[in-house]
Amino acid sequence: AALPQGRGRLALALVAGDGIWAGQVLVAGLQTDGLGPQALARLLSGAEVTASWTPGISP
Repeated sequence: AALPQGRGRLALALVAGDGIWAGQVLVAGLQTDGLGPQALARLLSGAEVTASWTPGISP
């Protein structure tokens, strides 16, 4: 997806039902594929990412 041209504010929110614990991040970093696509998919499985775009000049 592309961002609209011009100025504005992009807000991203990550919601994970059980939360993402520091231990999970550590384990993901120790995986053989590092933080590649498969490790990120396991870490973020069940999470919801929401993006909203507010056009205009933001402070």
